Amino acid sequence: MELNVPFEFPDLLSTLELPAGARVFLKDNERIKREERMDVSYRLSSLLRMGRTYFVQAERGTIALRPLLLYYGILNYTKAIVLLHHRTSKTTNSTQHGLSTARKKTTNQEYWRDRIYLKRRGAMLDWLMTFDSVNLKPLLKAEQDCAFKIDELWGCIPEVDDLQLIMNRSRRTSPYAIERKSKDSVFGTQFTLAADLPKRCQMTQEEIEILFIQNGRSDSCETCPSEVRFAQNESLVRNHELQQIEHPLRCRRTFKTLGIGNTVFIPPAIHHEIPFLPEPFIWTCLLFHASMIARYEAEEWVSLVGEDSSVETLMMKRLCTLVIREFPHYLIEQIIGSRQSETS
Repeated sequence: MELNVPFEFPDLLSTLELPAGARVFLKDNERIKREERMDVSYRLSSLLRMGRTYFVQAERGTIALRPLLLYYGILNYTKAIVLLHHRTSKTTNSTQHGLSTARKKTTNQEYWRDRIYLKRRGAMLDWLMTFDSVNLKPLLKAEQDCAFKIDELWGCIPEVDDLQLIMNRSRRTSPYAIERKSKDSVFGTQFTLAADLPKRCQMTQEEIEILFIQNGRSDSCETCPSEVRFAQNESLVRNHELQQIEHPLRCRRTFKTLGIGNTVFIPPAIHHEIPFLPEPFIWTCLLFHASMIARYEAEEWVSLVGEDSSVETLMMKRLCTLVIREFPHYLIEQIIGSRQSETS
């Protein structure tokens, strides 16, 4: 059965869709020249309004059109983010998306072997730099377009991890236990993970420990582990003190119940210089790829999502549901963040 999510748009975005609301939001922005403020305000409100229009129609539409509509909604939203963070009209007026993929697919198997290319110029690269320009800088210095594999991008999404076994792939989730410890008046947190997790993720225990301890100190993780150990799954299942946490390697989610509770998830490293790409960017890459098939390869698209019982259809439905629920909240965080950066 298809999961439709009632669409409720945050009030801030609705306010900024009004040119007058955008002008008030930008009135104290010293980076925008006074004589340009009117044009920038109208451009911002227009991008947000078109983004919402695409999202509303995507929520109402069928799975055959939903990825296409969501991608173009996100494209408008990303241009709004770039406009606020970079203060440039070059990206917002450009028709260059910054993503590409080869077409002429013929089978579902070829879909999973396909690649998405991040171009060295375009809206998507400018948007990506608003996440973390320091750690993502290698993408700017790349001598050729960066390629991401479709199957590895899907492997970064926890909401479809339970379907990986059907696709003959290893699951990347683990139940966990948390134990608060103190030693010499120093308090710490011990994480216990499944013993087979390193093998399933093709990583060593030391590599996983480093990920949790070092990345756990970021603002996206409320619980910073000081020690990581591994145990058999049975002992973790019997542990009644499991707690919900934010995984340190993922963006903060507004709807925690949408995730896979009482588990952690380790996404694959899909680029040799950039181990972890931001979740919203990964969603966008997959939606772009799907939109290209839907637009130009009708036969392939129907064979991919035309059956309600297919794994690909279920995965695409879950991805779209995730984007409809989460992307507007991520967008608000970026808009508020752009305003806070002006005063810092």
